[in-house]
Amino acid sequence: MRSLQLIAKRAFDIAVAAIVLLVSLPMILVVLLAIKLDSGGPVFSTRIRYCYDNRTFKTMRFRCSSFWGTPTRVGRLLSLSGLDRLPMLLNVLRGEMSIIGLHSYAVPLLQPCARPSDALQSSTFKPGLLYCGRVHSDEKPGAPPNVKRQIEDDLFYVENWSLVLDVRILLTTLFAKTSYL
Repeated sequence: MRSLQLIAKRAFDIAVAAIVLLVSLPMILVVLLAIKLDSGGPVFSTRIRYCYDNRTFKTMRFRCSSFWGTPTRVGRLLSLSGLDRLPMLLNVLRGEMSIIGLHSYAVPLLQPCARPSDALQSSTFKPGLLYCGRVHSDEKPGAPPNVKRQIEDDLFYVENWSLVLDVRILLTTLFAKTSYL
């Protein structure tokens, strides 16, 4: 991507993340209180995620499970609605993620059938909070991902990126029948 396009994408990311965080601040405070009252303990959990080039970064989410790994009452609601991912907007503001971008993974992609192409490994695109293919995907929360399909979706995104595509993915996700991000 050309530098002007990178600047425009970064400006889009910062603007959307800042607006969503400001608008959702009262809800965030309610969620923090609900997690504390429901199960005590920390309100956030962190996860290490891998990019296509096997770089890692930590994401922060609202904690949805107990110390033993069982979902809490509040955690179930947060997870099903996708609100557990709201703190990941801080990753966007720090420049580790984009609002719309590529998939990230819990482990490096080492399987031969799931190895990404050189175009993805050398891409300047960051992992996204949302990504191409999410809306039409048959993925359900908790179901194993279709890594081959995710790689195809990401390759389509890299080859066809524009700010218009980012806005289209964002709007399609917001108005999808499911609230799961």
